[in-house]
Amino acid sequence: MDAVAYGLIGGALYATSGFLKNFEEKFDYKKFLRTLILGAIVGVTNAMLGLPITEDAVMVALSAGEVAIIENFLKSITKYYKQ
Repeated sequence: MDAVAYGLIGGALYATSGFLKNFEEKFDYKKFLRTLILGAIVGVTNAMLGLPITEDAVMVALSAGEVAIIENFLKSITKYYKQ
């Protein structure tokens, strides 16, 4: 169950950063929900495959997630100041 929660949290963070990147667009609940569902699917798949949550695996996933989220936030700041 932890894997699903981790997937949902990761999906929510990524969806929020994507929304902020495109702040001039109206919030799309369907896109947000799709990203949450995808996060849950990733979590369930990882659990079903029995992938161990090792420190190395966590660091790789964390780094990938941080890159994606930071990139979206930087894009949102850039767009805001280019207006």
